Amino acid sequence: MQVILDQKHYLEERNRQLTEANNSLRVELKRKQDDNHTSQTDSDSVSLKSLTFTQRLGDLERERELLEVRLGEKEDALRLAQQQLHDTMMLNEDLYDKLRQAESRLKRVQRDLSTLKETHARVSRLFTSARHTQNTV
Repeated sequence: MQVILDQKHYLEERNRQLTEANNSLRVELKRKQDDNHTSQTDSDSVSLKSLTFTQRLGDLERERELLEVRLGEKEDALRLAQQQLHDTMMLNEDLYDKLRQAESRLKRVQRDLSTLKETHARVSRLFTSARHTQNTV
């Protein structure tokens, strides 16, 4: 679960960095476009650079979108792992309660068995004693 949290934090940090780079490129693109309007002699060079920056900006936006999707997947996996942990804990508690009940029943049965053995031994002794007394009379 810690790995998922670490990945989530990494993705959030990477998203923040990409957003900053995106904003920086937008500012630079805007500045270049403004320079382009003021300088007609460098228009071809600026146009090429603007195209390059626009492409890079698009690449960064696509990467940011992919990171957002991965972040969502990691968050879903984290929620699922937390739910599974909760379910496992509930199952463990239920099994523990059933084990305690079974142990209690086992002790009760053992006590009853012991009592029956003692009663059987007493009855056997009485029966043997009665038979012995009857044989001597």
